[in-house]
Amino acid sequence: MATTASNKRKPNEPLGLKGLLHWFTPTGFREDVLKKRLNISENLLQKFKQNLQPKKKIRLSAYIGWTIVFVFLMECFTGMFLMMYYHPTVAEAFANVRYITNIIPYGWLIRGIHFWGSHIMITLVLLHLFHTFFKGAYKAPREMAWLSGVILLFLSLAFGLTGYLLPWNQISFWAVTVVTEVPMAFPYIGHYLKLIARGGENVSQVTLTRFFAMHVMALPALTTFFLVLHFLPIKKYLIPKDLITYAIAILFCFGCLISLATLSPAPIHDKADPFHTPDKVKAEWYFLACQEILALAEHLDFLGSWAPKLLGVIIQIVIIILLFLIPFIDRNSARNPKKRPIAITFLSLSYVAFILLTLMAKFR
Repeated sequence: MATTASNKRKPNEPLGLKGLLHWFTPTGFREDVLKKRLNISENLLQKFKQNLQPKKKIRLSAYIGWTIVFVFLMECFTGMFLMMYYHPTVAEAFANVRYITNIIPYGWLIRGIHFWGSHIMITLVLLHLFHTFFKGAYKAPREMAWLSGVILLFLSLAFGLTGYLLPWNQISFWAVTVVTEVPMAFPYIGHYLKLIARGGENVSQVTLTRFFAMHVMALPALTTFFLVLHFLPIKKYLIPKDLITYAIAILFCFGCLISLATLSPAPIHDKADPFHTPDKVKAEWYFLACQEILALAEHLDFLGSWAPKLLGVIIQIVIIILLFLIPFIDRNSARNPKKRPIAITFLSLSYVAFILLTLMAKFR
């Protein structure tokens, strides 16, 4: 029986042009590329084929998780395109955004996908945490998956905050001014925290440069790291059980991004003016609850002039700490929601409070 070129060749023997051409044959691709070079076994290929078959059981958390990954990749792709035309300078940033939106072919679409992608990503991460808590999937041995998921939530919020300033319009400028003023509530260290965030006393070119560097370098790298860390405890789901249904879910999400970018284009607003303060400065919807907590804390002035700002910030810090400690505070080993009435009640009240605070801040 004649042997193929790949069988005659020793494992460490140079490939040569003939061997390279052999890669493009069905046998060479399977034996040389998949098995020897990529170390992909027949079992893995067979499992991949089996996973194309639809399954009756739907894992909602897995669908949301993979959709989050897709949206993050879309944000990276559209962000790379926007960086080709964007200059992070006070003199050019606003003009660049208008140029991308109005002049560059389909620039409005790319910017709209990037704009709405951040909103969808934060929404999906919140839903993912809600579903994970509801199903008790944060319990041992998945504490690390929960902790990394909470970190991914705050990284998503950081993406929203840092990206919010980049268009350098009036709304984003004053919203960031208000947000970076919050650390002043802390005695002694508050002023230094504000200087670190802004790079100076006021929101300026240094602030824009820092936010841009965080948005395009530090945050994508950290998000990628914690996404990998998040999937490690549940690595058996790295190859989904129903690839076709997952593909449909991702295509639906992509359709939503296209529709939102088309029907409700990303706004431009007016150019930032440090000498004109708008009547009402409101953050994006995902920060409105925090803004309302600070507003409600102003009624605590009877405790002293120090109380409103400091207690408003402390309340939010306590909420964040509790969010991280949930897997260690909840000692009930049951995962069935019916057997965890206290935890489910706490979850429901928390999300109702978040929605109410957001609406109160929206219509204040």
